[in-house]
Amino acid sequence: MGDQLDHVPHLEHGAAFIAVDKDQYRPSLFNLPLGKIEVIGTKFIVSADSDGNVCRVSEGEVVLHSPSQQAQVGAGQEARLTPDGHISVLLSPEPPQPRYRWRSPQGEHTLPAANATSLRLNDDNEWTASIPGQEYFVDGISLVLTFAPGPESGQVPLLTLTFRPYMYDFNVPTHLPHRDILIVSIHPDHVPVAQPGAADWENTIHELLEHFHQHRNADLHIPQRQRQLLEVAMFDRVLTSDEQLDLLIQHIHR
Repeated sequence: MGDQLDHVPHLEHGAAFIAVDKDQYRPSLFNLPLGKIEVIGTKFIVSADSDGNVCRVSEGEVVLHSPSQQAQVGAGQEARLTPDGHISVLLSPEPPQPRYRWRSPQGEHTLPAANATSLRLNDDNEWTASIPGQEYFVDGISLVLTFAPGPESGQVPLLTLTFRPYMYDFNVPTHLPHRDILIVSIHPDHVPVAQPGAADWENTIHELLEHFHQHRNADLHIPQRQRQLLEVAMFDRVLTSDEQLDLLIQHIHR
């Protein structure tokens, strides 16, 4: 958001990343379904669902209010507000770590090298990588693709997973409010709006995850675009909205 909140935002459901410049004489407010957040100058993630509200602070501090109590939340802390008005403050959880990570040669010097192998550009102008089948993937998959800044080059299927002789194409919506990061969630309950054959999505994904569970290797194919692909990270479960926003913050702070 901008330098200062000129109105009072209200989050009904979902998650958001908020950055507000410090102004001790004019604190900002952010309304939640179960309470409100008083902001003096900070960066934080806020989310709301049926289980309650969560505020995770990455810089500065906020004051979380419920009808019955309030609590200060500082950098590196997470506050949870339950439907009964109770607030608990804990250390923020560690960010999730990918099971596999691949980098393109252009991303070699700009991205972390830990647990990373190279993407290969094949004769069809696709970035490719091999994925060892593992039992880890029974609960779904998230793939995080990081691109270099630049214009988009058209709508094409973003990736293909191939278990010979089976092939799965995925069109991928953007799940984060940043043009350089895309997240692919592959799970029976996560049906992308633009996905062809979505009516049979659940059976298709159960079949795909079963291939992984049987330790069958897969080939990942991502068409080359005008925007340079820097990194692909693969997680052995579907990332939550808070975790996706954590990844966005890490990208912004690089």
